[in-house]
Amino acid sequence: MSALIDLTAFGEVIGHGFNRVYGWHFLYVSPMRRKALEKFKSFPEDLKELRVSEKRVRAATTLSGFDDALTAPLHGFRDNEDYWTRASSTELLRDIRVPWSFLLVTALYFVPSYALIAGLMIAIGSAMTEVRQGQQIAGVFNLLIFIPYFFLIMFINSPNSPLAVILTLFPATSFTTITLRWGLTTIPTWHSYAASQIPRCTDPLMGNPRPL
Repeated sequence: MSALIDLTAFGEVIGHGFNRVYGWHFLYVSPMRRKALEKFKSFPEDLKELRVSEKRVRAATTLSGFDDALTAPLHGFRDNEDYWTRASSTELLRDIRVPWSFLLVTALYFVPSYALIAGLMIAIGSAMTEVRQGQQIAGVFNLLIFIPYFFLIMFINSPNSPLAVILTLFPATSFTTITLRWGLTTIPTWHSYAASQIPRCTDPLMGNPRPL
């Protein structure tokens, strides 16, 4: 499984221009090629059954040639094109389905949370007299949004734990926490309602900040 890239297009681009430097590094500098050749000496009979040729591996001067000579047959693929097509995770994107209920929940909690964070940023910007000082304070508030990710393992083990409930009800972390918990458990109705209303209640409390 690879990253979300078109491996076929990547294989074509990596063999042209300055991109070939990466291929040369992979083949001649990294230990991958050397270790592959060492395997020929340790398991010569097994590699013959897998249609792997030491001569072809040694002769490969590009990534596509190396994959065609070793990687593809070693893992049961017909050739490098078959390997790039079937191993690319972009093929799985067609099967991804996002429930409409999740999109609705995301929109429902994102808007008030976004309004709250935007209000905080405006307040900081109008209160600070120096850009650097404002950026430092804004960074602290931005960190609040990502706090739930630090407790992701805890949410997976216990999505209705007291900490999860607290972060659900805290305005700055409610959006992130709700979206994380939504796929793990059935969230009590009062959690959902409170999480959607608390940010709306805190927006007017921002007031008119005075410059420092």
